[in-house]
Amino acid sequence: MTQVNITAESSPNKKRKRDIWITKRLAVEATCYKHNRKGIIRKSHWSLFECLIGICGIFLRIIGLYRRGVKNAQNVIINEVIAEYPDLPESLHDYKIMHLTDLHLDFAPSFENIIAEKIKGMVYDLCVITGDYRKKTHNGYHQIIKPMERIIHAIKA
Repeated sequence: MTQVNITAESSPNKKRKRDIWITKRLAVEATCYKHNRKGIIRKSHWSLFECLIGICGIFLRIIGLYRRGVKNAQNVIINEVIAEYPDLPESLHDYKIMHLTDLHLDFAPSFENIIAEKIKGMVYDLCVITGDYRKKTHNGYHQIIKPMERIIHAIKA
């Protein structure tokens, strides 16, 4: 397990900047527009990107690295981050949050079992699941419901 310490300062200005960034980010994601390096907003073409990913996958299979990549992706690593805030209420000292992010549950069969085994026995007060739950950004989500249920049953918060 990797441990990282973070010390943060509270600032109304930082919160305001963060809120502005979040608003802009949500608008950009909702419309599939992205900023290029010069700051110009343009429509993204995910279909071209997905085609490129498919070509890369074929290439990796040909040279024998695809299985190794999947195996590396299934090697779930737990990182412990200790955040210290000067204005944190005493009641939240030693409060533990487990954050599961970008699970992509439909990328490999039984990936949810790997995650469930990793978190089994961990002690925390709150679990937050964020990020991408699926591999693809379109079509249905039904393929991840059972894997998500497996993970949720392993959570003991």
